[in-house]
Amino acid sequence: YFVSLNTLLYIFPHQLLLEVENINCIAVDWKAGAKGTYISAVNNIRVIGAEVAYFIKTLQKIFRYCLCKIHLIGHSLGAHAAGEAGRRIQGIRRMTGLDPAGPYFEGTPPEVRLDPSDANFVDVIHTNAAHFPAIGFGMYSTTGHLDFYPNGGTVMPGCTDLIPEMKQSDFEVIIADATMIGGCHHSRSHEFYFASILHPTGYLGYHCET
Repeated sequence: YFVSLNTLLYIFPHQLLLEVENINCIAVDWKAGAKGTYISAVNNIRVIGAEVAYFIKTLQKIFRYCLCKIHLIGHSLGAHAAGEAGRRIQGIRRMTGLDPAGPYFEGTPPEVRLDPSDANFVDVIHTNAAHFPAIGFGMYSTTGHLDFYPNGGTVMPGCTDLIPEMKQSDFEVIIADATMIGGCHHSRSHEFYFASILHPTGYLGYHCET
């Protein structure tokens, strides 16, 4: 397992994963690359994805590690970084995107974002997929073989932070100056995923209309 975290504020899932499986879990700490503006962090995911891909190739070369055993997990920009790694190495078994970042990725070609072609199986949890003019830090479009939208995937019950509406110019200013994309709704995706590790049959899902 490779887990991409763009901030150390998030709970590491290592202990949860190790409770249910005998695995190697490797965290990718790229907080230095996520510093500064949001735009610079967006650009840096290409480097992060390339480094992860290089590391996987090293595991293959030295230890003959099989891609059939690799599962990449990424939150927000980390989801697209995982996708970049998968684009460079075809055949990764599974990839999980936790509310993949929306700004500068929504509506873009598959080559620059998380996409079903990045792994043999790509599953995604959307929790902050608001359409403009509402502020949403996640993607609304499907980006995997199986996309989950808990409670509609936009506003999460129990979160008190607001999702206001604004003009396009205001939105661009906020994104350009953002130092960290977070918020209760956006981070709820990894809480859902962590809970699913310990309780794999704890959720009931329905097919979306579209």
